[in-house]
Amino acid sequence: MALAAALLCLLQEPTVNPRYEHWASFKVGSWAKSKMLMKMQQMEIETETVTTLMEVTDEKVVVETTTKTKMQGREMALPPRKEEITKKPDPAKPMKPVGESEEEVEVAGKKLKCRVYDWEMDAGGSKAKGKVWTTKEIPGGVAKGEFVSERMPDPMKMQTVAWEKK
Repeated sequence: MALAAALLCLLQEPTVNPRYEHWASFKVGSWAKSKMLMKMQQMEIETETVTTLMEVTDEKVVVETTTKTKMQGREMALPPRKEEITKKPDPAKPMKPVGESEEEVEVAGKKLKCRVYDWEMDAGGSKAKGKVWTTKEIPGGVAKGEFVSERMPDPMKMQTVAWEKK
């Protein structure tokens, strides 16, 4: 979820950080749960994250993310991680947008109208590209995302599987 959420901030040249906007419109206690599936060589990795809105001000939001990863039949939980997301956009722009459209997708059994952003990036000599579907219906804004790179040719796929708006 963090990767896809970070994409929101990096795809546009906004006056307000899109990640801030996608959280600030909700009340404290709102949350989103996502699952990410990726394959590295022959190993499948499934990661589940739950991100909860902890604080909202005019200048920032604070979210806390808990993460569980399953790999080769073993599950590992990471300690919760807090993140401050400022209203001011991040000037770093390693990703460039290459397309934008609208699409209706099914997420957690609900049909949602999403803004779709296609992007490309060259990081450390490795090319990557992806797509992120965003909506104002889900806390944090990310409905789903896909990512591939030269180093990771099998697509990494993420989808929000549950959420609660407060």
